[in-house]
Amino acid sequence: MNKLEKALSGLLSHGELTNSLAQVLVLASERGRVSYREVENMVNGDAEDVLLLGSEWRLLLPVRTLKSAAWEDRLLVAKPEELYEVPNIVRYLVEDARKTGRWEAGQALSELFREMGEPNWERIPKLVEELGKQSRDYRVTAVQIKEICNLYRWGKFTSSVKDAPVRLMPFLQSSQKFSN
Repeated sequence: MNKLEKALSGLLSHGELTNSLAQVLVLASERGRVSYREVENMVNGDAEDVLLLGSEWRLLLPVRTLKSAAWEDRLLVAKPEELYEVPNIVRYLVEDARKTGRWEAGQALSELFREMGEPNWERIPKLVEELGKQSRDYRVTAVQIKEICNLYRWGKFTSSVKDAPVRLMPFLQSSQKFSN
């Protein structure tokens, strides 16, 4: 079992599907996207199950959408011409897990926002942790972000924070449970 498989197995515990998903995530993280045909060739008949698992955990998302790029508008279709992409945060999670064998959301969040040019990147894991405590169904509002920033006297973040997807809390919670 490689380090990424170890990190994912602690998070997902789906046996062989987890191993197959790890293989797909490596390719998709390196390239940004992967096709259904490529997934099918990699996982020996489990393509639909792997894609469903990846989509359920928001690790691998269909490119095809119903009306917007929002995660909930993605249409999971299992056809050879379909494409699936890895959210930026997942790319960082996968890179880190391949090195460490752990799912470290805080580290991945810091790296992502540092690369995006956020001057307060080191505060992002704490911000997401606090947002997770206040979220409903892992969703937060702009008002909640502002309230937490005011509470900690963090001032304003750059637009990268408010423009980033805020459905990141599942990654943070899972890393706190499975970072051993």
